[in-house]
Amino acid sequence: MKFNDLNGNGLQEAGELGLANWQIGVGIASIPPVTTGDKGQYCINDLPVGTYTVSEIPQAPWVQTYPAAPGTHTVTLVAGQQLNGVNFGNTQPSGLVTTHLAMHLRC
Repeated sequence: MKFNDLNGNGLQEAGELGLANWQIGVGIASIPPVTTGDKGQYCINDLPVGTYTVSEIPQAPWVQTYPAAPGTHTVTLVAGQQLNGVNFGNTQPSGLVTTHLAMHLRC
């Protein structure tokens, strides 16, 4: 699942819903990335036995909060295995705070 980490703490908590239209891939050119569904769900089917690095394709201005650096999951699949819980969290950076400074000169 790909979720909107509203408070940026790297945990999916109540009210932090899935994010649609994100690409998740396994880093192998012959296996194209998949796109998350309307609730942030994704599924990469029919992978052969092996070890894969699962990652998201970043989208500006979002910042990844889960998993921790380097921001990928390493998974090893055996024949017939199905994995769940290979999740990704992102948050939107807070707006830039603009501070206006007033300079007063005395002559």
